[in-house]
Amino acid sequence: MGCFYNDELVGFSENYIQDNAVWLATIRHDPAYLGKYSSYGFLDGILRYYLNEKKLLYVLDGCRNIYHRTDFQEHLIKVFGFTKEYALLDAVYSTLFTMGIKAIFAFRGAIWGVNRRWANGTLDKVGGILKQEEIRSACNASKYLSDK
Repeated sequence: MGCFYNDELVGFSENYIQDNAVWLATIRHDPAYLGKYSSYGFLDGILRYYLNEKKLLYVLDGCRNIYHRTDFQEHLIKVFGFTKEYALLDAVYSTLFTMGIKAIFAFRGAIWGVNRRWANGTLDKVGGILKQEEIRSACNASKYLSDK
């Protein structure tokens, strides 16, 4: 799907339809047009097309990181009324990896704070893994509580 300003392509997305849902796999915008709210118009067009015209049930923001500096998921919730849908997450790590996660897990807030101030690809990945571990731990706790 494309986003145009007059006749100029200023954004596009690659979308996949599966199980009555559309996955927004890739979204790219020309930064020069973001001040003209091209991203808002683009997402509005996507929602109208897939939900209203095609009658799909879900628009999913694809395989975006669960921890991403743009807070894309929060943007979708605040501006377009998206809702969060939860699923149980169960991840199994190697022993060495598990030890590393346990060693830094208590410092996740500080790591997220540093990463918000200074962009760093490695910290993005570490932040994502820590967010995943936080979700996994919560899922295991809720599964444990529901079994009682």
